[in-house]
Amino acid sequence: MTTPTLEELREWIGRTESRTETLAAEPVQGLAATFDLDGDALVSQP
Repeated sequence: MTTPTLEELREWIGRTESRTETLAAEPVQGLAATFDLDGDALVSQP
């Protein structure tokens, strides 16, 4: 991976990029438990 040049970064002014990913509930709940959070509140059912 290379560092982008200033000119390449300037091309992104005013632009956005979005990505989404579907995760399994179990790893999310496990990570939430690590931080003593309510994992069920973090999982949205489709």
